[in-house]
Amino acid sequence: MSLTLTQLATLKTDVLAQPTLTAAVLAADWPTVALFYNAGSTPSANVWIPNLPATVLNGTVNWVAFAAKTVQQQNTYFAMVQGGFVDATSANIRAGFGAVFSGADLTALANIAQQVGTRFEVLFSTANVSLVFGQTLDPADVQKAMA
Repeated sequence: MSLTLTQLATLKTDVLAQPTLTAAVLAADWPTVALFYNAGSTPSANVWIPNLPATVLNGTVNWVAFAAKTVQQQNTYFAMVQGGFVDATSANIRAGFGAVFSGADLTALANIAQQVGTRFEVLFSTANVSLVFGQTLDPADVQKAMA
């Protein structure tokens, strides 16, 4: 992947702040550094999923409770999922979930719309929205950052 100059600088700063990577940095072992960032974040941090299939959401919905919703609430949900995928990174979409669902149903939808991010995804996240969602850090990018 191609990182911006700002992202490369951020990566370098973070790499140098990781005591577990000191030996790898000194040895210019960029594959080891990339593996570190492509692993799950520690401590665990979630990121919103930008391309969540509507079928996954539909499998989470409590349909008995949904049937009792107002027509306006039901139509709101149908409008959100009609494209086949939902962008959970959108605050507007998440507000739509909140307008339709509450309690355990809203919690279940929020849980399914997030996943544990890699260290790389979390490093470039704001409000749990990652600019590099689903991408992996390449050793060549690490080398470029550390130059």
